[in-house]
Amino acid sequence: MRKNRLLLDEQPLIILPELARKIGLNEAIVLQQINYWLADSKHIYEGRKWVYNSYTEWQKQFPFWSINTIRRAISKLEKSGLVISGNFNKMKLDNTKWYTINHDEVDKVDTEPLNQDGQPTCSNWADENTRLDKPIPETSPKTSSNSNNVLPKIKFAEFVKMKETEYQKLVTEYGEERTKKMVAILDNYKGSKGVTYKDDYRAILSWVVKRLKEDEERGKYGAVFPNAGKNKTNVAKEGRRKTAEDYTSGEFGGFFDDDLPLGDEQVF
Repeated sequence: MRKNRLLLDEQPLIILPELARKIGLNEAIVLQQINYWLADSKHIYEGRKWVYNSYTEWQKQFPFWSINTIRRAISKLEKSGLVISGNFNKMKLDNTKWYTINHDEVDKVDTEPLNQDGQPTCSNWADENTRLDKPIPETSPKTSSNSNNVLPKIKFAEFVKMKETEYQKLVTEYGEERTKKMVAILDNYKGSKGVTYKDDYRAILSWVVKRLKEDEERGKYGAVFPNAGKNKTNVAKEGRRKTAEDYTSGEFGGFFDDDLPLGDEQVF
């Protein structure tokens, strides 16, 4: 029998056509993949099995999708109640999401009748699936450019927002782990000082990248920098409890106000 490298030479993604018809193809693929990993999961919280993954890691399993497509599919599953998300990370600064399946909601989808067009008759999935039949409007370079300018900013930490494309640029340039550290540094500084920026992405490029590199050169995080000022003392040596006034970036490095050059984007 003749073999082809594109025909089942690697583990296939398998879904039931009825599930795809009821909730959408992309959502069915993601839901089935979550179910696959839950079967072997050893992580049990709140009486449920959970799996965790970043969007970048999910893309390795779905290389035919962009991260935005994956994010939309997961978001739709969360809003519908089919998937429940949580955060059980040991580090508070780690925003990697955890997922489990709400089987009660899956049962509802299973028992939901279909109309003559093969679509759900009474759920929100029907409206979403119906939109697939509508023609895609013609776009031009001008309209595409405008749409990129209005991409929504996503919350990557409590006080840090940026566009998905901006975050991916950081991941491409510095790697995901270092990008998370930079987001954490900016998040802790803004949260402890009440500082806001017009553009968090530009703030990261303007000084957070340099701060992380300096921390890495020292080989440790969470230290009080020796150039923090002549009138400031090392609180660790004093034996008193460290506060946000001593350093603000917690686990990923600290700095004093006079370490940070003030720029036009910094607003108090």
